[in-house]
Amino acid sequence: MNSFINSKFVKFSKPMDMKCVSYTPQIVLKNRNDPIESVITQKVNTEINAIFLSGGNGLKENEENNYLFFQKCIKLILDQKDYEKDKLLKLLETNNREQFLTALNQCRVEGIFELPQKSFDNLCFLLNYLVNFAIQNEDFESIKTTIILSQTFYVETNKKLFLNSGIASNKNWKDKVFWEKIIDYAINYEINNSQGFSIFLEEDSKARKSRVESAITSNIITYLFNMKLFKFPEDKYKELIEDLINKYKIEDGEAIYGTLNSINMEIENEKKKEDNLNDNSENK
Repeated sequence: MNSFINSKFVKFSKPMDMKCVSYTPQIVLKNRNDPIESVITQKVNTEINAIFLSGGNGLKENEENNYLFFQKCIKLILDQKDYEKDKLLKLLETNNREQFLTALNQCRVEGIFELPQKSFDNLCFLLNYLVNFAIQNEDFESIKTTIILSQTFYVETNKKLFLNSGIASNKNWKDKVFWEKIIDYAINYEINNSQGFSIFLEEDSKARKSRVESAITSNIITYLFNMKLFKFPEDKYKELIEDLINKYKIEDGEAIYGTLNSINMEIENEKKKEDNLNDNSENK
């Protein structure tokens, strides 16, 4: 919209009280080669588009200014140039994380996925910083969006390294209580805000119960895969699953435990690959 207003073909001044409504077209992420990560790709597509298509109230003037500032900083980061780091960090400490993540998502919309190493490092630092303050303020929506976007952008070394690998060292990802809270948030958000649930209100209680349990199970499974990507300690998985099954009174936890088995197999395979690489390097 701003590009239209500023176009040389249009002589138009934006009124002071005019609100700009951001629109983000839907983009579909490609499946990864990793079969485990590919399982959640469809859900990631659904969630990320829902997040960035949900805001229809427009931006307030200060929010728009911050959004434009974030866009400018991200462009400088992508160009491997200096940006106003102190100001950006100060904004992330307060209630501006949504604007930053929306600006970062614009790169995804424009098809920018591969990053230079310096840009990758800078974004890892900023997302780590954002996560710390989002947790302090229980800003679970920003955390949820960060998790999704961190699986979008990557740097190419010997293999593709996604942003999640660069922020996995954050201690919060190792915290069982943190994951319980973000899973609770995702479940409650879907049940209370999803239009898909409204059609079940007129159905019998058994159908509603089945639908709700399906949503609960789906969210738990999705976040179990995310936990693997963020290096959640192996010995805490089972305890967390048992706590969630008991909390939500899930009658059939077979799919959840099946997911845990798949994750454990993936972890073991990764360990074997690392051991083989170490053996080969020692033999050389």
